[in-house]
Amino acid sequence: MDTNPPASPALSTVEAGARSREALARAALPGLKGLSAAALARVVRWWIVGLVSLGGDLGAIYLAHERLGLPLPVAALVAAEAIQLLRFLANDRWVFGHRRPTWTRLWQYHVACASGAALHWVVLNSLAWLGLYYLLATVAATGVTVSWSMLTNFGWVWRRHGK
Repeated sequence: MDTNPPASPALSTVEAGARSREALARAALPGLKGLSAAALARVVRWWIVGLVSLGGDLGAIYLAHERLGLPLPVAALVAAEAIQLLRFLANDRWVFGHRRPTWTRLWQYHVACASGAALHWVVLNSLAWLGLYYLLATVAATGVTVSWSMLTNFGWVWRRHGK
């Protein structure tokens, strides 16, 4: 006969929900099997910030170009910088848990983003020059750039010291 008191239904539901979210994330990202739950949560939040910022970028460029009347090249720069700053703040606080942003991390993040943009341009144009259809080259370049962004964000800008 079991002498342990029954588990709280609320606690069981919370634990089950957390376990199912972690299992879902691990199934969706099979290369991340060795990550701790906290590290996996950071990766998932990083992807959420990135996907949300895509929608923000569309809204920002529309606002800058259509509503404020800025020429498209200027609107693109203004929108990209605004979203980049918001993405930095979201990553710094929500993904990586820092209480306050620092100028050093902001500078490193800008360098990481600029190098990612340059890498995207080189990969896209190189693949197109080699004969790959430009839209497929764009998809490939985006994959390379996202990988570079993860590497620089997790391994340089917000690396965990002493762990």
